[in-house]
Amino acid sequence: WVGLASFVSNEEWLGDHVISNPQYNLPVPTYADSNGSPGVIPAIEPPGHPYYYDPRNARLYDAVASKDISGRVAFMASPSGRNTNGLINVGTAENPTYTGFLSIAKDTAADWWRLYNSSAAYRSIQAGSDGLWVDNISGVDSVGLRPVENAFGDYSIRLFRRFLESNHLSNLVSDINSFDMRDYLKRKLIEWHPGTDATDLSNAERQDKRFLSDPLWRAFLAFKAKVAGEYARNLYSSIKAIDPNKNIYMGGNDIPWISFGAMEGNELDQVHSESNDWLVTRPFSRTVPPVEHAGPLYATATQFEKSQIAVI
Repeated sequence: WVGLASFVSNEEWLGDHVISNPQYNLPVPTYADSNGSPGVIPAIEPPGHPYYYDPRNARLYDAVASKDISGRVAFMASPSGRNTNGLINVGTAENPTYTGFLSIAKDTAADWWRLYNSSAAYRSIQAGSDGLWVDNISGVDSVGLRPVENAFGDYSIRLFRRFLESNHLSNLVSDINSFDMRDYLKRKLIEWHPGTDATDLSNAERQDKRFLSDPLWRAFLAFKAKVAGEYARNLYSSIKAIDPNKNIYMGGNDIPWISFGAMEGNELDQVHSESNDWLVTRPFSRTVPPVEHAGPLYATATQFEKSQIAVI
């Protein structure tokens, strides 16, 4: 298995293409401290650590990736064919699903991701690119269409404590310095539904409407929207600053399908979102002709960009 963890851990086979090379101008990612700020424990592998058998075990992702409500690294997997040699079973023992490709979701509360993406953009622009397209600019891989799957990275959990304090909401918890939103939500679900499995991501009882009025859950969603919006705006500013003499174009995906109330219209030069049958038939979408049409979608998209023309 190869990937970003190999780059961060300075694996020899990569030669100069490692994080310690000054040309990348990147700090080593670290685990969050108790305040949700970069700490002192580096997220690199010690000698002999066998993370390469399953990249989800890499320290990099343990430190800065999004996680589900039980603290497991959030990922998407592309199923592979019948040859399972060297692949990972991401299903169950009874219903195995093997994959050779994993997409690990990032926790954008960890600012290291902005630095990493800015470094990648710098190298692309230096090589002659005059524009960039950013997938998941909405923060969907850190908030999620179903937050239970990927909204709970360690940086988010710890930075949320400071969000509560700064908004005078720390009185909602007994100990602000140890509060963990993951534990709170699982306890609340069990309180309302005794005997339920609070670790089951497909548990339908999570749709209990009482969560909609729960003050801590509402605060957490507001916090995640704040993080998503700030990440997008800071990334935009970082990319624009790479070469002030060039009008670098930045387009982005997801908007306006998915925005989490996080976008202000200062995050993109142009909305450039993908569309497919899954998106246009979702409850938050416009459905398909002849029932609906695309005009309102394009009109809405132009409110989230600096252009008058959106691409969908």
